[in-house]
Amino acid sequence: MGADAILIFVQGWVDAAELFLTSEWDATKSLQALAACVTIGGGAFGIFQALRYAETRLHKRLARYLDNEEQRLNFNRDRLVSALKKPTPGRPLIEPLFSNYLLSRALRQMSWGRTLK
Repeated sequence: MGADAILIFVQGWVDAAELFLTSEWDATKSLQALAACVTIGGGAFGIFQALRYAETRLHKRLARYLDNEEQRLNFNRDRLVSALKKPTPGRPLIEPLFSNYLLSRALRQMSWGRTLK
């Protein structure tokens, strides 16, 4: 059954090629037919690729998007924090709420360890 279908398909192409080669050559119609075949083939291949890879790569695209957004947010947050910590002529340097010495002494009394300097 499969061999007969292939034989019929090949015979159809052979007949079409024979008709094309023996008939009077018309460049415009030939180029239009070739352009239509290329367009249909390219569109079919594009649809095939879209259906084949759309679902399988979706999680990778989502992960890449989330990584990019996370990097962007971290970068902007660091810039914002550094801008807020810088003193300006109208605003002095903001001191921490607790001094490092007092905090270290309180933590040592509670046996919680030391603070970083």
